[in-house]
Amino acid sequence: AQNNGFTFDVKVSDLQIQLNEAKEKYEHEGESPVIISLPNHLGKYFKFEVFKSSVLSKEMELAYPDFMTYSIHGIDNKLAYGRIFISRFGLQGNLVLGNFNVILEPVNKQNPVQHKAYLYDNNESFECLTTGAAVDVKRQFKGIRSPNGATLRTYEIALVITGEFYQSANFGNNDTAQANAAATNIINSINVYWNHEMSILMTIYQNLIINTNPASDPFFLSGGNILSETTSA
Repeated sequence: AQNNGFTFDVKVSDLQIQLNEAKEKYEHEGESPVIISLPNHLGKYFKFEVFKSSVLSKEMELAYPDFMTYSIHGIDNKLAYGRIFISRFGLQGNLVLGNFNVILEPVNKQNPVQHKAYLYDNNESFECLTTGAAVDVKRQFKGIRSPNGATLRTYEIALVITGEFYQSANFGNNDTAQANAAATNIINSINVYWNHEMSILMTIYQNLIINTNPASDPFFLSGGNILSETTSA
């Protein structure tokens, strides 16, 4: 373990074969679950049950058969949970382990063997400006689960990719498949809390609308009316 996290190797093709056996949660009754081990930022491994939980549209699943997202639930630590995304670009995920939020991602998406697990600090205090008082909401309610009921509610999100996102080395890297993977990972990460705490799953609507050139896309990130720009896009 190092200050910048823990590095570990993943055989992506072998992991994909294993994860392909995972069922959706409601299909799991009476069957042995798929179990994988994932590390935290200190290199300690935890066992998780894996359930297929796709945020991809049917169109995207057909276009990118190596893409799939999953929800995971702790075995050693029953309060641990998260979501993972597997693709040709490696394993990406977001694990909630008590007070720690651990991010998993490949070191090099073009050669996704070595991966890293690092701590994402999201425990900042929240200042409620409506009352004028500083309220440490996150720490006050940490560990308390909201009731989510038994009904999973699914909402579709239409995504429009900006030219900046498409060209960014951290996201699209001037590649359509990588832009789709980056967007999928973002939506999957958003679902970590919505899915677990509120029984809500946000999925991608049809195909992404991808702008490849910042100069010609309809967005002006330095100002303008973002709502009207998004609607026109």
